[in-house]
Amino acid sequence: MKMKDLYLKAKRFDESELYQSSEYTRIAKRQLELYTKMRVLFDPLIGPLLEEYITQIGEEFELECQHFFAQGYRMGKEQGTGE
Repeated sequence: MKMKDLYLKAKRFDESELYQSSEYTRIAKRQLELYTKMRVLFDPLIGPLLEEYITQIGEEFELECQHFFAQGYRMGKEQGTGE
C-alpha cells in the first residue's frame, strides 16, 4: 500500500481526542476572534486576500501532516513495533 493511501486511511484530526480538547477549543476560539477583528478592521480590502492566505496555510499544513505521518510510520516500522 502506498504511503498516501495509508495516510488517507488514518483517523482524521477532527475525529481525534485532541480535537475535542479544551486546548484546541481555546486555540480555535482565539483564531476566530483574530479573524473577526481583521475582517472588521480591514474589510473589504483584506477579506478575499485573507481567505486565500488561510487556504494556502492550510495546504502547507496538510503537507506537513503528510510528512510527519510518513516519518512516524517509517520510524515505527524500523523499530519493528508496527505502530
